[in-house]
Amino acid sequence: MSLKDKICEKCVLKNKCGDLPGFCLLIYYVPIVLLVVMLFYFLMTMKL
Repeated sequence: MSLKDKICEKCVLKNKCGDLPGFCLLIYYVPIVLLVVMLFYFLMTMKL
């Protein structure tokens, strides 16, 4: 079973997951991407 299938099983919108491939993956990875962007922003703007 692939990672996409595992995420789609846990996804609340799994009825839509088949129609919109990657939608559940997008929801799964958005918090991770936001955290990385936020940390990068703080590192770039912080005075060392």
